[in-house]
Amino acid sequence: PDSRMVAGVAGEDVVRVWDRDSGTVLATLAGHPGGAVAVADGNAQTVDAREAEVTEEFGRLRVAGADLRSETLVWGAEIGDDGNVSVSILGKGIAGIVHALVLFLIILVAAPLASTIPLASLAAILLWVAWSMGDWRKFMKLGQFSMFYRATLLSTFALTVIFDLVVAIEVGLVLSSMFFIYRVSSLTKVQAIGLPPAIAHPAEGVHVAAYRIFGSLFFASVTKLEALLDPGGVLPKVVILELHQLINLDTTGLDALEKLHALLLKRGGHLLIAGATEQPLSLMQRGGFIAALGERNVVNSLEDAVNIAQQLTATAPD
Repeated sequence: PDSRMVAGVAGEDVVRVWDRDSGTVLATLAGHPGGAVAVADGNAQTVDAREAEVTEEFGRLRVAGADLRSETLVWGAEIGDDGNVSVSILGKGIAGIVHALVLFLIILVAAPLASTIPLASLAAILLWVAWSMGDWRKFMKLGQFSMFYRATLLSTFALTVIFDLVVAIEVGLVLSSMFFIYRVSSLTKVQAIGLPPAIAHPAEGVHVAAYRIFGSLFFASVTKLEALLDPGGVLPKVVILELHQLINLDTTGLDALEKLHALLLKRGGHLLIAGATEQPLSLMQRGGFIAALGERNVVNSLEDAVNIAQQLTATAPD
């Protein structure tokens, strides 16, 4: 109201207030739940910072309703009769150079004086900096996250304090990889598809079974096919694998499919692949599985596979 201060926002969750004459940040108002795009007092007109007009010259920025980014160096500001703010600044690039030079001079001049600082004081500073860096509010919300997330966060935190950051990062990467593999493998499902009795049991002693594989068939989830690979079990005459929800297949999964095919051939059965997506189909082609299975036995849909199964069981010997 007294025209001595300038307030502005920049899509962040804080509002900054500058002194008009010196350009000094007088206050930073936090607590806004989302990115603020406009600011006004009771006597001022609200101007949307996203629609503000900005005119930039070397060393000088003219802003209508928008604030200055904190990465700039502000030398001064004044409010014109038109309500615009004319601010003397250094651009982001120059500001970065100035910051680097000031830091270099401080290190160059003050570094020899560091030997006179008691280690106890440096330890206290280190503890305070470490405490300030910690986002302790995250620990209050750990109950909202999964056990895997909690284990990874607490492990890396403890290892950083006890050992060092390098060890914590290494262990954190290993834990994250293991938990990811476990999670993906647990999501992989092999579900039986119910077929009409006339199709599932077309004749005495003849059985057609269909299964839908969902997820990723790789080294950690290939055990989901163990029930189909049981040599002691009774295998169907025709096994249909519906793969349109199989997003990934690795060489271990391909090897399991090859074993299933070989076991069915040994028992006089057939394996049909339906709806394979791009990646699994590409690996099966490159691995020679399609050639061994026969292109006729790889179809686009479950309906096509059922039709082929009916043809195979109709011609099957008694």
